[in-house]
Amino acid sequence: MHKATLENMLSHEVQILSVAEAQIASRLTQLASSVPAGHARDILNEQVKHSETRIALLRPVLDKLAGAVASRASCVGIRALLDEVEGAAKADLEPNSLNAEMALGVQRIKEYQLAGYQAVQTYAAALGSSQDLKPLEDSITADQKTIKNLAGVSHGLSHQSFVEDLLAHETLVLAKSEDQLVRSFGPTATFSNIDIRAQLQQIAAGGGGASSAASCIGLRALLDEVESAADSDLEWDAKEAEVTLGTHRARQYQAAGYNAIQGYAKTVGKDANFIAPIITASQQDAQKFDLELRVFVG
Repeated sequence: MHKATLENMLSHEVQILSVAEAQIASRLTQLASSVPAGHARDILNEQVKHSETRIALLRPVLDKLAGAVASRASCVGIRALLDEVEGAAKADLEPNSLNAEMALGVQRIKEYQLAGYQAVQTYAAALGSSQDLKPLEDSITADQKTIKNLAGVSHGLSHQSFVEDLLAHETLVLAKSEDQLVRSFGPTATFSNIDIRAQLQQIAAGGGGASSAASCIGLRALLDEVESAADSDLEWDAKEAEVTLGTHRARQYQAAGYNAIQGYAKTVGKDANFIAPIITASQQDAQKFDLELRVFVG
């Protein structure tokens, strides 16, 4: 990849991350004040603190790379993920359901951001400027630990009726989003297969009306980002790097949902063994993401 192209990609992604952190801090601050005091509010406030810290850390990086954030820089994916969190926060859920939904929503936001920071690290390393990102390393490591903690919320619930509703809802979200992935990019874009998607539909169908309002606006936005990258006028290798980043984000969105379903299913005594290979595949995908980017970055 040409050096100038790589520099532009690094600058652009840092700008996007900075704008996204500002969006996260602003929207979640408002949401935190609207939900009852408790674990759900704590989850939102903790993410606000992380984003505010990250904004300060990104400012000198931007000064070196781009001078200032582009006035039109935007982050469609983060806006949609925040919309999902806001929708759950305003859904009049009982406290334990609200805790689980906030944990899953914030996990997906952090997964999106983490992929961006990992891409930035890869681009900077290829340019020999990793030192510029040194202040972000501790924050990125903290994100990885927080994601693990948030993922554990769905596995620590007591067996109550609300877990059945959570299971039905998230299963239908994933069933719909798997169909979107396959329609957009073919069967190789997803961790699942036809049999797994059929089992998701069966679980969702058994949940009654609880899952009827399920939507996956977050994944739709992530797929739009991938399609936008694929249709861009970037050089071939830069385009492939952007598509790889976008596809990874979409897959991790799915992985977070599968992890939640696995936890909910175990809680209510339903068989979740069919999900285990997907969890393994998603972990492998996360591990090889950086290697895939390096193929195109050079």
